[in-house]
Amino acid sequence: MEEISSQLFSYDAKTRTFAADISELEAVHGLTVVVRKFGIRSEKTGAVVQFDYTNITLDREGEVQSWTYTSEYLPSIGGTLSAVIFND
Repeated sequence: MEEISSQLFSYDAKTRTFAADISELEAVHGLTVVVRKFGIRSEKTGAVVQFDYTNITLDREGEVQSWTYTSEYLPSIGGTLSAVIFND
């Protein structure tokens, strides 16, 4: 499973969502295709949370706008986290 540093994502605590552009992930990790699962490694704690593919968002022309991933339930936060990768 690919592990990606949390530094490459912005994080919205209110919605518990990480967000990144595919071009940034490609530049740093060589990630040119969207994968079924990956991990985000916290630069603060070193902990890794696994995210699984859950959804794709298309625009009116059928072009990919983003891919959405969701973590498993995390007892430490009482819920799940999301990650959105934008097709810039």
